[in-house]
Amino acid sequence: MEMINTLIGIGFTEKEATVYINLLSFKKATAYLIYQKSGLKKATAYVVLESLVKKGFVLKTPQNKKSLYIAKSPAECIKIFQEKLNEAKDMLPEMMAIQKKDEEKVSVSYYEGVEGIKEVYNDTLKYPGEFVAFGSEDVVKALGYDWMSQFIQNRVKKNIFVRSILPTTHYFTDELLQKDKLELREMKFVSQEEYPFSIEIDVYGGSKVSLISGKEAMGAIIESSEVHNTMKMIFEILWKNLPKSKK
Repeated sequence: MEMINTLIGIGFTEKEATVYINLLSFKKATAYLIYQKSGLKKATAYVVLESLVKKGFVLKTPQNKKSLYIAKSPAECIKIFQEKLNEAKDMLPEMMAIQKKDEEKVSVSYYEGVEGIKEVYNDTLKYPGEFVAFGSEDVVKALGYDWMSQFIQNRVKKNIFVRSILPTTHYFTDELLQKDKLELREMKFVSQEEYPFSIEIDVYGGSKVSLISGKEAMGAIIESSEVHNTMKMIFEILWKNLPKSKK
């Protein structure tokens, strides 16, 4: 019984293990002999033997109009299992890619009210490195200038750098620009008259894009590598073609 359980543990069915062990005790055997020895039904014994032949654990040879079955040695069976395991290992990267693709399905989370906007903003602090943004003073007004000042301090403590494209408002060009280096930030500007951004877009975390409307007091976080990468490219195209800000 212990041998049967061991074979089951490495991939045999219970009936396959029973037939294989019985077949080992013979040099060669017919399906009828295995049926008598194993206690299985005659038809079942034949089906199981054919299954073992198909899997490579048993050889089948004709003799006097009958088929004789020969069990491969346990060492050969272990080798077959090892080869199958190696094949599975070779396919592992492809299978992991399928799993990852399934895990990367798009998700969108919505937030309402000023507290909801703060939650969206604070999500950017969960990811180290740099994020990029299209900013709007309308969002700053909704959150409050004091709250924004505290957020900037929290970002600096986490050593998160930000590059922003912003409209030319007094708050951005006069109050923040002079503190760019101190507050781990680089800003470039577009005309407030021509491009009066009313929402903020943050691109961060390798797969996230947030959209925040101060006037409508709502925000959304999109988690999608495709959306993130496309928005990042749009930002970089604009960034590359905008002049450096003069402090």
